[in-house]
Amino acid sequence: MRGRNAAIAVSTLTVAAALVGCDADGADPNTLRVGTEGTCAPFSFRGADGEVTGYDIEVIEAIGERLGMRVEYRLALNRPALFSGLRSRRVDLVANHVAPTLPLSEQYELSRYYAEARPVILTRPGEDLNISVTEMSGRNAAYWDCGNWSDGIDASQGGAKVTVESLDHAVRLTKDGHVDATVTDSMAVADYLTRTADDNLVATGITPPFSLPQTFVARKNDPVMDEVDRALIEIRADGTLHAISEKYFSTGSVLPEE
Repeated sequence: MRGRNAAIAVSTLTVAAALVGCDADGADPNTLRVGTEGTCAPFSFRGADGEVTGYDIEVIEAIGERLGMRVEYRLALNRPALFSGLRSRRVDLVANHVAPTLPLSEQYELSRYYAEARPVILTRPGEDLNISVTEMSGRNAAYWDCGNWSDGIDASQGGAKVTVESLDHAVRLTKDGHVDATVTDSMAVADYLTRTADDNLVATGITPPFSLPQTFVARKNDPVMDEVDRALIEIRADGTLHAISEKYFSTGSVLPEE
């Protein structure tokens, strides 16, 4: 295993400046610098106290504690800035509801999967949508994907692809009839149902079904990923990862099969 020296230190939650203004020099080897947007609930967002929190963040905190490293969060203005921060060595890791893709795996080091979702269509009761991976068959749909997977699902035959600020916003548009459906993922739906217990929507999968595993991202060949993977194995084995997933997604399991 590629090694990284990590002396014991207290894991803390620190929010730094936006990545565009961070210095790449003088990195503390006992600090894990994590890039995230902080705008992607329930995965990475600002809590009522202004601190960054969420499922991805709590998993990273558990990893930092297991590695004996202080965790420092550096907020990016957008997704491209996250990966720019990695390349310029301003951050060590990206935690932002990222699904693995072939281009990502060729350019970066990807972690073990810490969650897994599936694309989901939310409709009003009585609606009958037959939705393929590549088209929406002329339907108007609101898309809530703060990750990177829905670009391959396009509205076609006159349909409109409506981008929204949150899943709650997409659900309101669907219920009010402004769009025919909401396209999102099962993790976001599980969080929504956990928060609202809303039973006025029908959730169906996209056909053919496919999985959306979630991964952390580091620079290619960075030994930090070996340490992250080791910690992920340990926090899954001792129940920590399950406890975090239950907190955010109590209506269904989001952990990938082992």
